Amino acid sequence: MQKVNSPFAKNKNWVLDGGLATELEKAGFDLKHPLWSAKVLGEDPKAIYKVHRDYLTAGSQVITTASYQASVSGLMKHMKMGRAEAEAVLRFTVEIACRARDDFYSEEDPQKTRDVLVGASVGPYGAILANGAEYTGDYDVTDVAVGDYYAQKIEHLILPRKNVRADFLAFETVPTRKEAELISVI
Repeated sequence: MQKVNSPFAKNKNWVLDGGLATELEKAGFDLKHPLWSAKVLGEDPKAIYKVHRDYLTAGSQVITTASYQASVSGLMKHMKMGRAEAEAVLRFTVEIACRARDDFYSEEDPQKTRDVLVGASVGPYGAILANGAEYTGDYDVTDVAVGDYYAQKIEHLILPRKNVRADFLAFETVPTRKEAELISVI
């Protein structure tokens, strides 16, 4: 068996960030929208940066990007973006989180006394439906459509923007074994 060089190998316990949407709502953003927290990417990306920084200051070692509900098709439809702009916004979610980590290190922890990782959040296929199906897996689409969604989203999240990369992909709220199996073959 090949040994995996994982950033998680050093530590057994990690402190994760909390709810991005909860903190954005506390800051006054109305997230009753098909894009949920990702809506703020077009309104005020500095607010997302601030939430990341606040979690780091509070002790988080892992922050996740604001890409859970974001997808190329969703950004195009609900934010009236062109394809290239929507693809860039997905990559930008990684840049915001990495910038928050880098600024945290330079301003609050210059000795890098704790590891901080950035996870690129990948919500389930149902997140693009914005109808609660992300919790049930009842999509009424083909496995190919679900696989294509993941392949496209992953491609945009792992492509570096300004030489910035997330440390790992965070597949969140995967509702069914079948969906997990589709992810595992990508």
